[in-house]
Amino acid sequence: MSRDELNIPPELRDALEEHRSDGLPASDLEKVWALLGETGPSDEALPEAEDTWAGVREHIEEDGGQNERRAEDRGSADQRSASSWGQRRRWQWGSAMAMVLVCAVAVWWWMRPIAVQTAPGATVTHTLPDGTTVELNADSRLAYDRTFSTVSLLENDRRLVRLRGEAFFEVEDGARPFVVQTATATIEVVGTSFSVNSRSDGDGSTLVALAEGRLRVVGRSSEAKQATLRPGQAVTIGRTGPLTAVRDTSIDRVTVWRRGGFAVTGVPLPELAEALERRFGQQIQLDASIPDPMQSAPLTLYYAQEADLEQILHDVCMARNLSYRATANGYVISRSGDTLSSASGS
Repeated sequence: MSRDELNIPPELRDALEEHRSDGLPASDLEKVWALLGETGPSDEALPEAEDTWAGVREHIEEDGGQNERRAEDRGSADQRSASSWGQRRRWQWGSAMAMVLVCAVAVWWWMRPIAVQTAPGATVTHTLPDGTTVELNADSRLAYDRTFSTVSLLENDRRLVRLRGEAFFEVEDGARPFVVQTATATIEVVGTSFSVNSRSDGDGSTLVALAEGRLRVVGRSSEAKQATLRPGQAVTIGRTGPLTAVRDTSIDRVTVWRRGGFAVTGVPLPELAEALERRFGQQIQLDASIPDPMQSAPLTLYYAQEADLEQILHDVCMARNLSYRATANGYVISRSGDTLSSASGS
């Protein structure tokens, strides 16, 4: 077998020549090369280059896919962790906001006063937290804070109520003064029964009459003075603040509404009509046929017991030469003998 037949690579041939100088026979090296050639796989057994590359590429892609899946899994885990964290943050924030809202609503509710209101034609008796009894006349409103029976940060030295309309108070004794505020007056008492009438109609004044106990009345304007009342006395506080002179009065007459009666003193016809509307809850209209002097002339009425609206209208019309008729909503008062004008309505 020649060297060429062995197809020894040039690099190997040079190595053989080098080793030959070391005493290694060339023939032995050639035999070794030949044996190696016989043990190697045949050309048919070797895979095609494209198939080999395809397999390698598939293996690479498979490994890459696994790496991507692992990366995706890690990313998904990170996203799930971030999402869970975000959800926890949102839940915590929502819980905090809900707590703030609940606290705000609670404070708003606590700061809102308790109000007792009567409709026209109705009266009510209400007991305050300290035991004080309040009788509210028709179309009146009483309000007080929820901290009325406790020591409030703002009103820690008094029991304060606010009144619009008319009421009779029987105040329970207490260490703290009992205070009634109206639009024009402040009434301060300790263990007292008294009447307060504060209407926004008419001249807007406040009438205070004392039944028993001690009473101090102060006008709410900067120029107002104060007065101290004894039982059976009354004082009026005008819209602008000044107090009238203290005068004697009949408590029974002032509080006749508590027995179902009715009383007015020196009022013009329009004010009488308003008082009747409040007392009986029915509309009282004045026809345009009634001249102004007749409307402005003062009237004084007193019904000590249960009063009837038609009886009162009859008495007023008899005294002033007027007439009245019933309508769908109440009554219309007109000049006697005159035809009702279109301005009166039905």
